[in-house]
Amino acid sequence: MIEEQLLEQVRQLEAEMGDLQSKQQKFIKPTQPPLEALGPFSAKRNVRVKLRTVEKVVKGTDGVNGTLYEVTGPKPIVKLCKQINLSTLGTLSPLGEITLPKDQWAGANIPKDASMFAFAYPLAGVSQLNNDELQSFSDNDLHKFVTIGGYVYFTAQGEVLQVNAIDMGPGIFFDGPHALPMTALVELQKQGRMQPVSAGALRDTGAEFFCCMRPGEETTLKGLPKSVENGAFAYNYGGDGTKNRYFRVVPEEQATQGRPVVQPGGLTVTKDTGTDDSALSSTLCHRCAVRNVNCVFLPCKHMACCKDCAEGIKKCPMCERGIRMKIEVFC
Repeated sequence: MIEEQLLEQVRQLEAEMGDLQSKQQKFIKPTQPPLEALGPFSAKRNVRVKLRTVEKVVKGTDGVNGTLYEVTGPKPIVKLCKQINLSTLGTLSPLGEITLPKDQWAGANIPKDASMFAFAYPLAGVSQLNNDELQSFSDNDLHKFVTIGGYVYFTAQGEVLQVNAIDMGPGIFFDGPHALPMTALVELQKQGRMQPVSAGALRDTGAEFFCCMRPGEETTLKGLPKSVENGAFAYNYGGDGTKNRYFRVVPEEQATQGRPVVQPGGLTVTKDTGTDDSALSSTLCHRCAVRNVNCVFLPCKHMACCKDCAEGIKKCPMCERGIRMKIEVFC
């Protein structure tokens, strides 16, 4: 009975958030064009989060819209969620078989004994947190899982085997974009699978909702121009549907060329400038990974955060020295 009440509450919350965000988008003018490439991103292996599935885990079938998960530990993260009134419940995508070639499992940090997987969306309510509340989470793999999402791998019996958090870097690759037909979008909406885009630069492109598509969904989502043998991420831009698109998970050699560093629920959108990965990552805020660094800390002189994130910290995230002064710079 309690689990049924939790299920109903989180679905009502997600519906309210979706309605609110849809209304907000009408007044927000996108500052960047729609996504032209996704990823690559990596999966941080075995994050410290403890979770349980609220409902029985069942392999995805027609009309099955996934299940709920609850973060049960570690205790500090559960306590923090309560302090900022953030639900500890999130949504899992429908389970799918792992179809990537075996020789690419290690690069994607897929456990060798895994049989099925699901994408864990950010906790319900994350997209409505303000910047100060987001900064409450420390900059680690657990923070990334809670606020961005990740992959959960299961045994053939439906038991949680491993939890991976989404992070920057190579490991999982995509091609596209491919047009997402309105017929497919409507079906995903009927199944309750489109989730709000969490805070980040992806919102600036006009994306409102996103969804993890499981492998082989072209058999039930009619009209897809390209099959999704290994799964995909779909994005709803609203309006007349002409901007809606999806990106397929593919082997590295088939990935779209160019390197925007974009993660599913909305980290940064950065066009390929020919710089190497280390140079690119060094320009991004160490806290939010969304905006470029533009604040110098004194006395350590490290330039590690954007101005917004710098407001909420007292120690430099690079050297952990106390901060006496923060100076905004213009690059």
